[in-house]
Amino acid sequence: MKAFKYLIIYLLIIQLLLPGVVPLEFVYCYRIDYALVKDNSADIDVILDQIQRQIKKQDLQDYIIILGDSVAHSGPGPADQSVGARLQEYYRQQGRDRPVFNLAMPAMQVGDIYTMLLKLDEHGISTDNLIINVIYAGFAERNPGPSTVFWLQKDLARLDPASFDHIEAQLQASGSLPREEPAQKLNKLITQRLEVYRYKDFIKADLQKRMGTNRKAENGLGDPRPWYEKEGLKKLLDTPDYHNAFAVKPFDMSSRNPQIYFLNKIIEHQRHKETLVFMAAVNPELMPQVNQPGYQANLQAVRNYFAAHSVRYIDFHGSIDQRRFSDHVHLIGPGYSLVARRLGEDFSAGEKQL
Repeated sequence: MKAFKYLIIYLLIIQLLLPGVVPLEFVYCYRIDYALVKDNSADIDVILDQIQRQIKKQDLQDYIIILGDSVAHSGPGPADQSVGARLQEYYRQQGRDRPVFNLAMPAMQVGDIYTMLLKLDEHGISTDNLIINVIYAGFAERNPGPSTVFWLQKDLARLDPASFDHIEAQLQASGSLPREEPAQKLNKLITQRLEVYRYKDFIKADLQKRMGTNRKAENGLGDPRPWYEKEGLKKLLDTPDYHNAFAVKPFDMSSRNPQIYFLNKIIEHQRHKETLVFMAAVNPELMPQVNQPGYQANLQAVRNYFAAHSVRYIDFHGSIDQRRFSDHVHLIGPGYSLVARRLGEDFSAGEKQL
């Protein structure tokens, strides 16, 4: 009985102290660890908790949040060559200590980005300085997939039920709406209040790292070599899914398009805040349709959309040498460095205009 009491006291101490003694680097370094978080999206809240603690501890007022998919995440290279790391380095070179928190995730859709803004609000993290990446495929017709919200469907249902109801049919049609039994819900409700359980994935990863046991590489997104060194890549991209994603069919730029519906929500949320949106470049050697009139017309339609909403926007199409691509949209280190520098220059220029 005495031992049980000591165990309870020990667990209570851990419950109270664990979040405060864990350094940010324990859960986050330059970007979200996709290989870890992809199997448990609840880990994102742990990362947000620690970022909020860091902001409060250092009284940070001037920092940037990056949201987007695998391009902003900067796969398939290492974290220290990611857009977030390079952008932070750019500011240091300018003599400005400006933290950059890269919360982009591979496969993150526009609905996830909007939901992340709501989660950042919930965690008390400012989105006054925000960079978002979009891709051409996000505006293309979904038939019926991909899902408009890939990672954070339950969070959207909780934080904005009306928006969830609006796109629920699309989620069901794409086959991505998860079902959860009552017992599972109860189990999560209890365990997600236990700090040891919330941090278990990070503790396990740290132990594996210390012990030198194999863990999937943090970049977790495949081969980081340039595209022209990869055999079979062109064949891999010559499939209906890729053809549909980069089709030249005119975009529906109305709110009937889930991409526009959520972009409208994002723009409203970011009103009177510094927001920069960038369109990921596409490798013309692997996706020659980028030169077709229909494709170019779609790019112009996207430019017109952001111009009409007075949102600062960069389209990287045609501005990145094909040798800096890792595949059709992802880049190698020098490519991400170029993107980070351009983002830094444009973001700073926009601030000077205020």
